[in-house]
Amino acid sequence: MERFCSVFMDQMRGMFIAEKFVRAALPRECQHWFSGLSGILYILPVFSNSRRMTPLGKSVWFAQAVLSCLADFVFIGLSHPVHGIDRHFATLNCLFLLAIGAKSGMSSYLVTSVVPLGVHLAARIAQQDENWHLWVFLHGWWHITGPVLIYWFYNDEQIVYENRLKRGGVGGSSALTARSITTRSRSKVKKVEVASLRASSGFPNRSRTRASSRKRRIAKNQI
Repeated sequence: MERFCSVFMDQMRGMFIAEKFVRAALPRECQHWFSGLSGILYILPVFSNSRRMTPLGKSVWFAQAVLSCLADFVFIGLSHPVHGIDRHFATLNCLFLLAIGAKSGMSSYLVTSVVPLGVHLAARIAQQDENWHLWVFLHGWWHITGPVLIYWFYNDEQIVYENRLKRGGVGGSSALTARSITTRSRSKVKKVEVASLRASSGFPNRSRTRASSRKRRIAKNQI
């Protein structure tokens, strides 16, 4: 638990302290294709069937893939703002996905997320212990398990959403349907009220007036 708190505080300092925002947390010798270029896998969610993959949604994950490769391969061991930006992106995306999972009731994915998060935690502990070979191995697997789980999550979350939509369980759809039914019923009531008001006040019925005028025209033509 103490190691977990230490890793968490390191993550927070790297996000919000200006000096640590640009500082490289790893030496240049950690540059490796497995831990660095594997970050391109964060583009996987772009190819999911999720309704969330709007142009904005796709650009977020495309940016995450690029930032990951830049921070963990191109600029690793070098001071650069990309390190802090990458930490912010990764943290916010992780919190966003956990929030979606909780809201959608997809508890199985909340449990499964322990795997990539656990791998990431182990990589950060290896980083603190300066075990660079182990860090390369674990961080590479963080880049593999995370995007694959996110891709499956987006697809399954879309299926859950569509099933709720078919059952009328999505709040926006049911509310819209109820609103349209209420509007139609109100218009019918107004028509009935207008008709009864005309009848009680002695106004002639339009349909009867038209029919009688049509009969008079026919009679004139016959004469």
